[in-house]
Amino acid sequence: MTKFYDDNTHHQVPDVSWRHKIVQQLMANDVAQSFAKPIGHWLCCIGLGIGASVSMAAPATSAEEIRVLYGPIQVTVSIDSLETFANEGIIEQDLEAYTRRLSDQELVSIRKTLQSSAEIEQVALANFLYTSQGEAILNRLGNIIRTRSNSGFYALRASLILAAGEEGGATPIGFLKAFPTQSIVIDVDRGLQIIRELDQLTNVTSDALALIETQFSKEVAASDDIDFNQLYRPDRSGSHSRETTRTLSLEDAARDRAFDVDLYLPNSQTPAPIVIISHGLGSDRTSYRYIAEHLASHGFAVLAPEHPGSNADYIQALFEGASDQISEPGEFINRSQDISFVLDEISKLAQEDTALGDRLDISRVGVIGQSFGGYTALSLGGAEINFARLETDCPGGDAQNDTLNLSLLLQCRAASLDMGDQAMTNTLSLRDERIKAIMAINPIGSIVFGPEGFSQISVPTLMMTSSSDVVAPTLFEQILPFSWLNVSDKYLVLMRKATHFSTIGPSNIPGADLALPEPIVGPAPQLAQAYAKTMSVAFLKTHLSGDESYRQYLSPTYVNSLSRQPLPLSIVDFLSSEQITQLVKDTSLIVSTIQ
Repeated sequence: MTKFYDDNTHHQVPDVSWRHKIVQQLMANDVAQSFAKPIGHWLCCIGLGIGASVSMAAPATSAEEIRVLYGPIQVTVSIDSLETFANEGIIEQDLEAYTRRLSDQELVSIRKTLQSSAEIEQVALANFLYTSQGEAILNRLGNIIRTRSNSGFYALRASLILAAGEEGGATPIGFLKAFPTQSIVIDVDRGLQIIRELDQLTNVTSDALALIETQFSKEVAASDDIDFNQLYRPDRSGSHSRETTRTLSLEDAARDRAFDVDLYLPNSQTPAPIVIISHGLGSDRTSYRYIAEHLASHGFAVLAPEHPGSNADYIQALFEGASDQISEPGEFINRSQDISFVLDEISKLAQEDTALGDRLDISRVGVIGQSFGGYTALSLGGAEINFARLETDCPGGDAQNDTLNLSLLLQCRAASLDMGDQAMTNTLSLRDERIKAIMAINPIGSIVFGPEGFSQISVPTLMMTSSSDVVAPTLFEQILPFSWLNVSDKYLVLMRKATHFSTIGPSNIPGADLALPEPIVGPAPQLAQAYAKTMSVAFLKTHLSGDESYRQYLSPTYVNSLSRQPLPLSIVDFLSSEQITQLVKDTSLIVSTIQ
């Protein structure tokens, strides 16, 4: 007997948390954002969705089939039946046995997933899946979705690439048909193990966020009420007008590296402190133009360099096959040296052009960076690359396949650095003594620096973290590292519900802007960007300009007055590593970075 499942059923499609957690894992690499979400959702719904509803009915067989393993139970689903259900809404007899326990809402969700398509550039996808980062993801998935005899690594790569070449976009059914073996085996037990680990991580992260917000709320309650509307407003544009932005073309012959730098100059009667903004992987020097213009209006001179080895052009080269990695190991040194070189060149320019020199205060320099740029800022502030930890936590130079922190796919590239005569050195410092304060937004560094490296930071530090960051997970990459800081002036600013991409502004370079869908960017990015502008002024005025009157804007009272839905904001200036370790001591999440 067959059933017809009505296209017009008006049930709301549920948010099935375990599917979305796997999707989030797949989205945890900057480069993979454009295609990971649809692929991940397809695989989860097809495999775990059916496996979760397995009954003891006798399985059907077919020339093209999915075998679902669930403990001692094995069931087989015909791909032809799935295609019929997707196209016509008809549940064939062989599929009916496995859909009885699914609700109408779940059937709607699975059918919509099977009908979905995604425009995925085939060459770009192929190039990514042949990088070490793409292979690490395939290794992880290959333990869940495999052939009858071994890992699904090669079969997954082949079928994903073939499906991407479909006319009209890649589809789940196209992926299934392209799988190069008769049977697709889905190990639900292994999938559920990952889900349990993700649940555990989610719970521990929630506890850590609650710890921060509880501490924040107590400090707000204990503080006097202040009407900040009657005071100076760092959230609004400052009183300084800004000259037209200049673009400087620099060339570092010693490193065979050339790049542009945008200079934002305020009209000021006194020499302006300098702020350098380091963009993230796949972004460009205009991604934080909105912060640069805001800081210039408050009297800062801002320099925004392009990092040629990890900018939008480099990622485009990867997609086109001109590069085989999302970033070369040397970028862990080059980025920091880019900033130091910019300072060298601007110092020379200021000496040659006295009119410019009178307007720049070279003795006061701060750095703002996001993601890989956050790493850059931390390294310039004194965080040391820890080769011993990289060797321990990145066997073979690649991140462990079972990690829940996929930012390690980038961080572990540093394990392959060619240090030449320094090969026997356990640490590397890229500290620039001219840097007096650093602000790191969604930074990475838990493995590349570790507790030992973070403890070497010696300048005031503000870290911004997003609770919904699946690229640089807040627990591993910001909360724990913040607890490792020894510097006295430190701040952790938490944006609830923000993502890794919330603070990234639009590119002003033609063709460089990558439009990300709303679920990836997260809600209210304009609010997140407003927070970033305000906190940069408050922090840099206090710790770079030396104006103590701005310290009140780094207080819980002010941050509470600034906080808005849907991105509640909080700030703390202390967390001990013991507090965080206590939260995870009874779980399997304790990794070497915590010990």
